[in-house]
Amino acid sequence: NKLHELIQIKGDEESKQSEASKIRENEIQNLRIQLSDLQADYDNLRRTSNSTIEKLRLTLQDSKEDYEKLNAQKQKCDQTITELNEQSNKLNDDISNLEKDKRSLTSNLNSANNKISALEEDVKNLQQESEKKAQQISSLNAKIDEFDKTNLNLDHDKSNLIRQNNALQNELDQEKEKNESLENMNNKLKSNINDLQS
Repeated sequence: NKLHELIQIKGDEESKQSEASKIRENEIQNLRIQLSDLQADYDNLRRTSNSTIEKLRLTLQDSKEDYEKLNAQKQKCDQTITELNEQSNKLNDDISNLEKDKRSLTSNLNSANNKISALEEDVKNLQQESEKKAQQISSLNAKIDEFDKTNLNLDHDKSNLIRQNNALQNELDQEKEKNESLENMNNKLKSNINDLQS
């Protein structure tokens, strides 16, 4: 009986060991399947990662080229700005010089206008004097005519009057010449002013 029980116990243990072995084999098989799936996922992830890294590398290269282009454009713009600033400073200097020239020309113009006004006043005075002398000459001529009609024998007085008349006529001619000279100077100054203003 004891032997039978021992045999029965040994059989039960072997049966248990066999079942445990099957369970372990199933677990190992499942682990192998999971490992294979994990390896496949890893390979796919690696391929995807490598592709992404290559794309990022290309994108970085393009970005670097774009940066270099933009940097070159920035340097060119900085150079252009520097040149424009230099031109602006030069233009400001030119404007300042032109304003100085304008003030000088304005001063000269005012001086010329004052001279013209003085010359015009002189011309006006000379014209008035010329008119007075012309009236005097006309009066003397009238007197000469009157003396000629009333007394033909007063040749001496007539000669004196004629001499006076000639002298006054010479003075009138001289005044006219002075008047014409002043008018020419006046016209010349006006022409110079017009040239300055233009």
